[in-house]
Amino acid sequence: MVETIFTYTQVSITLAFPNISHTNYYDLFNFLEQGKIELNNRQNHLLLTQCMYGYCLELFCQTYVIEHLSGRVTQTFRIILKENFGISENYGCKLRWLGRLWNQYPKIGQLSMSLSQFYSHRKQVNSLFKTYSHLADEWKIQENYSTTQYSSTNPFINQYKNPFLNESINQ
Repeated sequence: MVETIFTYTQVSITLAFPNISHTNYYDLFNFLEQGKIELNNRQNHLLLTQCMYGYCLELFCQTYVIEHLSGRVTQTFRIILKENFGISENYGCKLRWLGRLWNQYPKIGQLSMSLSQFYSHRKQVNSLFKTYSHLADEWKIQENYSTTQYSSTNPFINQYKNPFLNESINQ
């Protein structure tokens, strides 16, 4: 499970990103409910927080349909968004679009701009990725600049890796 650390005023909040491979309606509901404060505070920062939230919202929407059709959830999706997550249906649609796009092109999360600004260019963004497959491929690559791995049980993993060189230096 990947953990995301959010800050609200000067207090750090740790919000566990749900395990997407086997998550359910209630795990997503709890994540979205807890993350709504952070979402409001990150309007002009990296899109990553909004991408993650939007992707979970998209998954939640899919699981909502199943829960609603089975009769276990009776509220409308619009009411759940408004009352539990504090977001409008329109804003939820934008977040879900961003989450789906981020799932295909992870580098989008590294952009530093507002969601409304990015969303206003959605037709151009979609066209760009459809027309220029080589550019789309570059946005699919998730670069990992984690330079150090540590293990208390395996000393051979404890090594420094320079991301700009193809060699390792043991510590």
